Amino acid sequence: MQFLQNSSDPYLMMREAYFQKNDFDANGGKTGENPNAKAIEDDLDSID
Repeated sequence: MQFLQNSSDPYLMMREAYFQKNDFDANGGKTGENPNAKAIEDDLDSID
């Protein structure tokens, strides 16, 4: 598990991965819509 060795806080990394997997399973295997996606896209468009 190279990503844990490279992490500044392995416990936090595993905890976040656990909760993300739990949310993914609870949503029937579908990722949720990022509420900030539109703002991020607009910011990226303004860079170009």
